Amino acid sequence: MKSTNKGSWFLKSNKLLVLLLSFVHLFFLVQFVFLRCKVLILYNLISTILYVFLTIIYNEKSGFVVLAIASTEISLYAALLTVFLGSESGSIYFSFGMLAAVFLFSVNLREPLYKYIIMAFPCIFVTFFVFFWKGNPFLGTKIQTETWYTFHRFSTLIVSISALLYLCINVHLQQAATNKENEEFIYQLKFLSNHDTLTGLPNRRMILERVKTLKKYSVAIFDVDDFKKINDSYGHEIGDKVLCGIVNCILKELQSETLFGRWGGEEFLIIFPDVERKEIKTLMNSVVKAVENEKFVFDGINVNVTVTAGVADTTSADNFDEVVAFADSLMYRGKLAGKNQVVFSKKSFLL
Repeated sequence: MKSTNKGSWFLKSNKLLVLLLSFVHLFFLVQFVFLRCKVLILYNLISTILYVFLTIIYNEKSGFVVLAIASTEISLYAALLTVFLGSESGSIYFSFGMLAAVFLFSVNLREPLYKYIIMAFPCIFVTFFVFFWKGNPFLGTKIQTETWYTFHRFSTLIVSISALLYLCINVHLQQAATNKENEEFIYQLKFLSNHDTLTGLPNRRMILERVKTLKKYSVAIFDVDDFKKINDSYGHEIGDKVLCGIVNCILKELQSETLFGRWGGEEFLIIFPDVERKEIKTLMNSVVKAVENEKFVFDGINVNVTVTAGVADTTSADNFDEVVAFADSLMYRGKLAGKNQVVFSKKSFLL
């Protein structure tokens, strides 16, 4: 959605620029009325109408074609200014400006680079033409008012600078928006790589990374009792909702310093960093009781849910894998003993 909005914003921005070109030609048309240059009056009238039409048809597909037409038109206009008003008319501003604009536009018009290089040739040709043109105004065009001629040169410079500034700001904003979008995308990728897509909890990978920073900790592993029966009886969609419901229920019981993650399937892991045995026992009994008392109702279906857990700590084994394995064995001992309970290791340094 964000990407679509961004694309829409720049489409409107480019469309506005095309429309502004019609007003620029209308502005020059008025100037040439005072300068009494009929050919350029007619040309600017045609260009004004042309850009109004291009504004109407401008969209993502026609963007490059519109740019090509604009590039050709402005290059032709710079050449005509030079021929009819002389090389001091300011036409070189247009040719230089259009050369830069072609490649500034290329940032948000996704076309191969060679097309922009080809499009730049008329601008380059006209730039050299304007620079080397030494002839008198064509057909004896006379500048009737020196003040208007000076004003025209000045306004040509202002229009060229303004157009380039507009494009530069436009490109800068697009780049900033793209960078922000990329940052958000990278953040989402990192989040997805470290979190379970169903529950939003830290996944096995993140748990393994976090546990490397801990020295003393206890591990509680639990799963949903008879979860296969839930899936078989109500379907996997209800099964997924049950898992999410359990997670929401348990999160209310845990403290902020604990690490709660999905270990895999219907198995979950809670890591208590340097927490006393008595407190862990209280918390885990609260967790099991909270799940038992929670009303799981999905699509009008009441699902009775319980969990069984096993808890061990770093005194029970030499490394994390062994701690988890020992906690897992305690959990299965609880399953055999009737389920819906927590089984703790007998010894712990966290007393």
